[in-house]
Amino acid sequence: MRRAVRHDEPLPKYVRILPPISGLLAWVMWRAIYLGKMPTLARKVQIAFDWAWELFFSRDIVELSPRATGRVPRAHYEPGDYVFRQGDFG
Repeated sequence: MRRAVRHDEPLPKYVRILPPISGLLAWVMWRAIYLGKMPTLARKVQIAFDWAWELFFSRDIVELSPRATGRVPRAHYEPGDYVFRQGDFG
């Protein structure tokens, strides 16, 4: 029995082209599909290089301080005023 596919039903429910894929093959296929969707060759090369780099080196982990930094007060200096003197630590 055939019936029309409604617009709110997923097509794979009715048409299954490939069996479920998992593991390394699925990972490689997804990476290939993702690269294929990138618009320019330069972008594809950049993404592929980043992926290859991550295979050999771990990600950089950066910790930002949650403390607020102190505000620098506003100051107005006239010509000839000293902002820093020789030997002052700033």
